[in-house]
Amino acid sequence: MRENAVEDSLTAAIRQRLTATGKLEPAGATLEVKIISMRLRSTTTAVLWGVLAGPDHLRAQVTVSNNGAVLKTFIAEANRTSGAMAGAGSGGRIEGMCEELAYSLIQQL
Repeated sequence: MRENAVEDSLTAAIRQRLTATGKLEPAGATLEVKIISMRLRSTTTAVLWGVLAGPDHLRAQVTVSNNGAVLKTFIAEANRTSGAMAGAGSGGRIEGMCEELAYSLIQQL
């Protein structure tokens, strides 16, 4: 999965969490998501090797700005060691990590 697609998925997950928790962004606020590091095992590797192949990993920095002024910068990460059978293919695993990371970031608000 491309890094930009992961950033888009993570941004969507964060916005969804903000709405669900009632912590809506202030008017004029923007989110900037940067992937710091990412490792995503192929579905085949996850199925055949599972935990032995090491974890999937996602670490990102999110900066919240309002009218160009930085309000806060967060860093969070998510790791998954489940095989593809437990967490779907690579797309499902990355979506799960985006949700986990978004939850972690919202907890920092």
